[in-house]
Amino acid sequence: MAGLARLSYLDVAKLIAHVIRSDADPDAPDAEIGRALRAFLAASVADGRLGVPFDLSRASSADILGLLEGLLSGRERAERNVRDTRERLDLAMQNTEGGLWDWDLAHGEIVMDDYWRQMLGYDASERTSDFSSWLPLVHPDDLALTRHQLGTHLRGELDYFETQFRITSKAGGWRWILVRGRASNRGSDGRWARMVGTYRDVTHSKCAELELLHAKEQAEAANRAKSDFLANMSHEIRTPMNGIIGMTELALDTRLDEEQREYLQTVKSSADSLLRIINDVLDFSKIEAGHLSLEKVEFSLVSLLGDTMKSLALRAYQKGVECFYYVSPDVPPVLVGDTTRLRQVLTNLVGNAIKFTEKGEVEVSVHCRGLSASDLVLEFAVRDSGIGIPEDKHAFVFGAFSQADESTTRKYGGTGLGLAICRRIVELMGGAITLESRPGEGSTFNFTVHVETGRSQLVSTPAFGARRALVAGRNAALRRCVSLQLRSIGLDVREAPSGVVVEEMLAAAQKANSPFDWVLMDAAMPAPGGYALAERLIKEWPRLDRLIMMLDANTQRGDTIKCERLKVGARLIKPFSQSDLVDALGLTLQGGPAEEDKFLAFEAEQTFACAPPLSRSNRRLNILLVEDNPVNQTVAVKMLEKVGHVMTVAANGQEALDCFDRGRFDLILMDVQMPVMGGLDATQAIRAREARRSWAAGGQWQPTPIVAMTAHAMQGDRDRCLMAGMDDYIAKPIKPAELHGVIDRVMGDARAQDGGKGAQDGACIDLGGDGAVADLGATRELLDGDEAALQQLIGLFFSDLERNRKTLEIAQRSNDFVTIRNLAHSIKGSAGVFNAAATLAAAQLVETAGKDGDAAAVRREIPVLLTELGNLAGVLRRARRAP
Repeated sequence: MAGLARLSYLDVAKLIAHVIRSDADPDAPDAEIGRALRAFLAASVADGRLGVPFDLSRASSADILGLLEGLLSGRERAERNVRDTRERLDLAMQNTEGGLWDWDLAHGEIVMDDYWRQMLGYDASERTSDFSSWLPLVHPDDLALTRHQLGTHLRGELDYFETQFRITSKAGGWRWILVRGRASNRGSDGRWARMVGTYRDVTHSKCAELELLHAKEQAEAANRAKSDFLANMSHEIRTPMNGIIGMTELALDTRLDEEQREYLQTVKSSADSLLRIINDVLDFSKIEAGHLSLEKVEFSLVSLLGDTMKSLALRAYQKGVECFYYVSPDVPPVLVGDTTRLRQVLTNLVGNAIKFTEKGEVEVSVHCRGLSASDLVLEFAVRDSGIGIPEDKHAFVFGAFSQADESTTRKYGGTGLGLAICRRIVELMGGAITLESRPGEGSTFNFTVHVETGRSQLVSTPAFGARRALVAGRNAALRRCVSLQLRSIGLDVREAPSGVVVEEMLAAAQKANSPFDWVLMDAAMPAPGGYALAERLIKEWPRLDRLIMMLDANTQRGDTIKCERLKVGARLIKPFSQSDLVDALGLTLQGGPAEEDKFLAFEAEQTFACAPPLSRSNRRLNILLVEDNPVNQTVAVKMLEKVGHVMTVAANGQEALDCFDRGRFDLILMDVQMPVMGGLDATQAIRAREARRSWAAGGQWQPTPIVAMTAHAMQGDRDRCLMAGMDDYIAKPIKPAELHGVIDRVMGDARAQDGGKGAQDGACIDLGGDGAVADLGATRELLDGDEAALQQLIGLFFSDLERNRKTLEIAQRSNDFVTIRNLAHSIKGSAGVFNAAATLAAAQLVETAGKDGDAAAVRREIPVLLTELGNLAGVLRRARRAP
């Protein structure tokens, strides 16, 4: 019966009408009806509408009746399928709160199904199915977008038509309708003739979307409130701590007996511990809010790791724990990355290792894996022999406010934030951190970070020839580390775990006539090793010039006297680097005494942050201190008067302006948060006064360096200070070394502007110097040396600076990606004029993020752009002249 499908329902109706006519004679003979039926079927077969498996001319009556029964049953099945399909479609559309529409494009008529009226609450008498009667109910603001989307689809730019619009329901209020459709059936003129599609009521989902947007805005407002709260709390906590730490350090510089000094050292240690906790909380909050940004500066990993290890070594050796490190020779001497954050991770991991280790050692090793000619992966391993961590606790130690065992919080202290911060920083630097540990077997924290290679430097390889060295120490891991460094420079190395083995190996070497060229001895080795062996050897040789003593950090002063008495060739203070080791070997070959400055440059009692500054200004400065807190006033005045500076104190920004109007100052130290007038407003007022004075003086008036001295510790505070016109930034609590360091920087810049001999190479706030931030020389060449044109460009930059900053912040909060993209593009053009590569790159990243609508990238990159704008503003401010 395959051919039955080709006979339509209309054909069956014709068949019936043809065979059984209303006007037919009811008494007509059956033969006549049969002939008519047979003729109709024959005609249907002839024109291809019907296919039969037999010859109609010879078919029997039974064959004909069977054929008719098949046609009628097929029609019944088809009608039933149509009804079922229609019911399913109606149910589907009702469950999706939608329906169908059909648009006759040729005649402009749109027909909606019945559900359209039901959805909006109208009946057939009020509104017809023709969409033209519904058009006045559509929200006028949505018509333009709907027309645009429709035109785009009809032009072939979109595969389908989709839009959303609001329409008024009978009950009042707006209903959101989502419409989709596709054009079909082109006419003879090539235009579309018909368009069919669906509509759906999306009011509920639209309301949920608006509620979600509102919740997001509330969350962002809460996040901003949290950041503001943290900034204010930072200010409130750091302000009294500045007094505590500052006064304690001043008191420690006076004459004290041992008991008084012990009390004050305890006060200072406790205050430093509290400050570390505050910094951990602030860092974690900044990471959570996405405000932590990375900087890129050139650095030496050996120096950074050495400073970090030395700052922590005293605590380790006071517990009897060895502390040492190894940097693989394949690590380049100069790298580019964020030294502050890398040091923070290392300090936290090494500090934890020392805290949880009662005996044994703490070891840090670094290897390098190259990704390309300029990109590297540093692989760090921080290993200790401490208490260890159960395997089921490994995942918890990297969580916030958690430790492997709550009892450790009571025994060892800590906030439980350190490892969480380390993990976030390492991930921000493109790496990962893992843990290997078992209880009682110690722990190893492995982490990787991505860095870039810096400027290549010529590294000289020491040439000691085929010489032999004996390394003697009580700790096997330390012996292996020192031996590895000696073998890397070509020496034949042997190890001895005790004084007895040392004596045996020395005797065997003498007997074989192959003496050791050096003996590196752990000073803490028990007899007959250590000093006991040196005492015996001094009786046989007048000078132990090939003996190198390795001293613990906590006993170096007493050990130094012993080494001088025994005329030891050289001494090394643990932990030491490979370059220190090579220098000690070379020194012994010269036969001279150990250079005290070289090998005792590290004071174990001081951290790298508290060490004396490398240089201080020899000039006696007239300094204006603007600070509202009496304790902080006293601390700063004492610190600066102690080195000979002349101090003037103002309690708020208004008093600072009065003092500035009365006289000249070499430097202004400006608090930010003060009553009457804050530091930012006061700085802007001072810069405005200087601009007028420079104009009156024919451009000869030099701006006064201004340093922000504030307890605020968030990234945005630094940017706002620089954009307000300040030259540098120092966070409270202020330590003498940091204060003198920032004075050196800004006064070095001031002397450079004056053309004085005291100009320094160091930069003010941009660590690479002005040339690393912008190349104004190239800009002048572009302008054919037209200084007036350069000053005009600088003026335009500053006229847009604050407005650009505020616009970026507002656009970020509202996710206005179009504004972000356009503004970043404009900033990119401005930065390009001054050849500011870092600002240009930051603006490019923001522009790309805005173009892609990537909110996470926008939050990450805008703070970087603001920082680079601040750096550029500092450079241009120093180059600025009055018009």
